[in-house]
Amino acid sequence: MSSEVLMVKKPEFPTASPAAAPTAEKDRRFLKCPLASARQTRIALVGVGPLCEALVEYLRTEAQDTHKIVGVFDERSERPPDEIGREPVQSGLVGLRRLVEREAVDAVIITLYDAPNERMFEIIERIGTTAVDIYLPREHRDPEFPWQDYCEFGGLPFLRIKGRPFRGFPSLFKWVEDVCLAVAALILTSPILLLAAIAIRLESPGPILIRQLRIGRDGHLFPMLKLRSMRDDPADDGRVGVVDDDPRVTRVGAFLRRTSIDELPQMLNVLHGDMSVIGPRPHVPYMLVEDSVYGATVAEYVARHRIKPGITGWAQVNGMRSGIRDIETARRGVQLDLYYIENWTPWLDIKIIFRTILGGLFS
Repeated sequence: MSSEVLMVKKPEFPTASPAAAPTAEKDRRFLKCPLASARQTRIALVGVGPLCEALVEYLRTEAQDTHKIVGVFDERSERPPDEIGREPVQSGLVGLRRLVEREAVDAVIITLYDAPNERMFEIIERIGTTAVDIYLPREHRDPEFPWQDYCEFGGLPFLRIKGRPFRGFPSLFKWVEDVCLAVAALILTSPILLLAAIAIRLESPGPILIRQLRIGRDGHLFPMLKLRSMRDDPADDGRVGVVDDDPRVTRVGAFLRRTSIDELPQMLNVLHGDMSVIGPRPHVPYMLVEDSVYGATVAEYVARHRIKPGITGWAQVNGMRSGIRDIETARRGVQLDLYYIENWTPWLDIKIIFRTILGGLFS
């Protein structure tokens, strides 16, 4: 298909004001094929119309070797067309959520170039808490949509407003950082772990090392390792957090928790690939906050699962080590976790490591 044919089908975008124009820095990040990879990139389209039809034709004809359409969705309640560009159209976003949960989609392109911000926010809220790229038509250069890249698909301009964290160099850096820190920590703290194990065994009956089910990246569950700091209770699933002067916590356990020594076995989880040294703390499934499930209380809670959970994190070094006891604290914890995900740099990780060590020494 020629570019002239594509341009005919492409809707005209409103002329943006100078204030809304991309900055020189972001212009340098302009990408002709932002989703290129070693395998076909799996794309889901949301919204039907001329823009969606143009994208379907481009992806099916000129980009079929590098891109694959895994679904076209119309989020509206009224009956959508049966197909667009020979691609079947699914009503609602339930099918898209299922694809995301199965990790069967890499990017979501919202093709509603004339939709009001309220409608866009509703769609993003329903799909934006997952570890996929989300693209909007370029006209939505609005302060409410903090875009990351200015991209182009077959001559059609889009903004990437949400992306999969830690790709490319950041991903390599995090992997090297995790392996080096985990190995070094296990070697350096092995005498401390031995003494802690002896103290736990002498103080109370029960296992020294426990496994607790936790939520990992993209919502997958994994067994997290921890030194036992509470009296052994097989019925305790961890949904109810620890409070001040909690009678379940032993004297040795109180010291271990205060100094974070009880978390050191999680370095094995890091080497296994379930966790990172730095990231949002892993929570138990259906964790309760004021008798309500955490995920149902805080709208953006699921977004913290876009990366691997960590042993320590930005939230922990900013006052969240004492636990989550109310909805206000729960919201603050999620905000701090999302700040880390969206603003990660190697220096931020170094800062968190030093603050974690100092916090443990002076606790």
